[in-house]
Amino acid sequence: MTVFSFPYREERSRSGTPVFRPSVTVELQDADGRWHPFRLYADAGADITLLREADCRTLGYELEAGEQQFMGGIGPGLIRTFVHQVRMRLGTVELFCRVSFATEISVPRLLGREGVFDHFRVCYDDVGRLTDFILLT
Repeated sequence: MTVFSFPYREERSRSGTPVFRPSVTVELQDADGRWHPFRLYADAGADITLLREADCRTLGYELEAGEQQFMGGIGPGLIRTFVHQVRMRLGTVELFCRVSFATEISVPRLLGREGVFDHFRVCYDDVGRLTDFILLT
């Protein structure tokens, strides 16, 4: 069984108290074939992986060349995004999945289910503060 484990990330809540959130480090391939690490929240409630416009530029993709979509559930209203097909590496597993890049700069970076969670059994361990991605065979 192949398991990739990622520790929760410690942050401060708005009140200043510590809070631990499930996060994962993935690598995304840029337009020139180089890999770039990104730390994302492992969000089982997110339909699609969400990054920011600046991340799209870092990867060398033309933002508006993607499919425009409007997403809700992240903030008070809809945000405009552009969806691109991107090669992702989680642990040693390479996936080709849709990534949505938001024009709103304040969105959190989220690892969504589409194209990712269907390759793994994902286990959140709040006690041990670990997220395990167990590769399905």
